[in-house]
Amino acid sequence: MSGSTKREWVGDSFALTLETACISFAVDPDTGRSPEQEFHREAARRIERALAAVRDPLAREIPGIVAGVRGTPPLVRYDAKLPAVFDFNRKEFLASGNRACLIRFPIPAPECATLGLCFAALPDPAAIEDLKQALRTFFEKVEWPA
Repeated sequence: MSGSTKREWVGDSFALTLETACISFAVDPDTGRSPEQEFHREAARRIERALAAVRDPLAREIPGIVAGVRGTPPLVRYDAKLPAVFDFNRKEFLASGNRACLIRFPIPAPECATLGLCFAALPDPAAIEDLKQALRTFFEKVEWPA
């Protein structure tokens, strides 16, 4: 058996997603039991605590962080259906244009984490890199609960 635990908190113009790594679990041949359910229960509790701790600072700070980066269009209401336009793994744009878009930024957190931001238009590449650094700086200062 394998799986991960994922939770998302959606704000006005962003979504913070925390997810555990996908882990394979063995079944104890003597008992027929697996630690998987307990792992996912505890992971869900841990992620919920982390989301609760970061909600207010995130909602308060994100608009200012984005506004402080030159070349960044205004944020718009979060919509997961907007086209995701930048692949940080391949470091390339998947789409371009002057329309609303979603960019997911990897962020430092205790779990696998991304912050999705919705923009009125595609930011220029330099703004995306500057924003990535500004977000990293913000999240490195977050005091995540244990």
